[in-house]
Amino acid sequence: MRVRHRRIAVFAMASLLGAGCGDQGGEPGGMDTREDGGPSPLAQSEGGEDVQVTQRIRQALVADDSLSTSAKNVTIVARDNTVTLRGDVQNEQERATIVQKVQQIAANRAIDNQLQVAGDT
Repeated sequence: MRVRHRRIAVFAMASLLGAGCGDQGGEPGGMDTREDGGPSPLAQSEGGEDVQVTQRIRQALVADDSLSTSAKNVTIVARDNTVTLRGDVQNEQERATIVQKVQQIAANRAIDNQLQVAGDT
């Protein structure tokens, strides 16, 4: 019985120690960037205003019945006075609608529009 507890304790300690050894993001190639260099959802700032902007944009997209499910689920990252949009939408109208909503909500921020119309390359 003691051996089993010791193994569990060793595994738990190794897991905790290993959690602090990985790439922590915040730097080029970190967890907060994608392979193409764009921000991943992990790059979302934890600053109050950035989080509020992201929430307001998401709420506006979800409330819009004209948008498809994929359009409502695009990636939104607010950080460093920029809102990055990434994901697939069904058509150019959805893309324009999303950008318009972001402009209304985050009027003082730059928009990095990486939205793609499904089927376009």
